[in-house]
Amino acid sequence: MTERPQAFSHALHSGYHHPTLRAWQCDAHVSATNLIYPVFVSEDKDCKEEISSLPGQYRLGVNVLCDHLEPLVRKGLKSVLLFPVVTSTPKDARGSFADSADNPVVLAIRALRARLPALLIACDVCLCTFTSHGHCGEPQGISVKLSCARTVRKNGCSHRYSAR
Repeated sequence: MTERPQAFSHALHSGYHHPTLRAWQCDAHVSATNLIYPVFVSEDKDCKEEISSLPGQYRLGVNVLCDHLEPLVRKGLKSVLLFPVVTSTPKDARGSFADSADNPVVLAIRALRARLPALLIACDVCLCTFTSHGHCGEPQGISVKLSCARTVRKNGCSHRYSAR
């Protein structure tokens, strides 16, 4: 028996809460306005260090981040994806610093919301940069994996609530 597709009277779209997400779902072409710019946020607040393997990309501290992005936003940049760069903060097996108020991504969200409120901000919530072993979870049993999953959830929540 062949299954027929079911007709729906409406569709739920979780991505309609932000104007940029609505535009992406309506347009079928690729342009600068529907690309996400990767930003590597350093815990050194005044950092502007070029990434040798990515020419033209920088590790940016929260104090220079907005100044770096403002000209790009004026040229049409609509969204960024924030990646934390943590080198001097102590790391542990669970990535505890990930949901800290001093996490560079949390600080960056606050700064971007204040100066560039229309910018869509996405965040990497992976724990690898915060863990002593460099992975999101340890393969040594389900309890450790569940613990890491809880930390990832807390990390995501800290990003969400830092924007308020």
